[in-house]
Amino acid sequence: SEKGKWHYHIVMNSVLTMEEVEGSWKHGRRNNIRFLYPDEEHLKGLGEYLTKDPKGRRRWGCSKNLKNPIVTRSKSKFSNKKINRMLDNYNFLEEEIKKAYIGYELRSATATRNEINGKIYIYVRMRKIN
Repeated sequence: SEKGKWHYHIVMNSVLTMEEVEGSWKHGRRNNIRFLYPDEEHLKGLGEYLTKDPKGRRRWGCSKNLKNPIVTRSKSKFSNKKINRMLDNYNFLEEEIKKAYIGYELRSATATRNEINGKIYIYVRMRKIN
């Protein structure tokens, strides 16, 4: 139908077996549990699918009663001089990001200057190396 049917996508890293997870689900019997195998883009495609905007409504919800992570940001990871150099030199940007984040694989990086406030923004996509 045009309304569609409710269904859920759950991505989890669990110590439970697939049978235990499937057996504990009490909201219907058409369960389809699969392993996720990350590709070169890790799970980017799945994330894009799960968060797409259907007719202006949010498509996802988050778990309840989880403790919020403590977010720490180092405002001094790079000096202003380095940041300005990163804007003009991609090789330097790549080199500095790799040095600063050991244990991660750099997937993409860009540095742009915001025309409104004049600040430089660095966008980096990385993948943790196992």
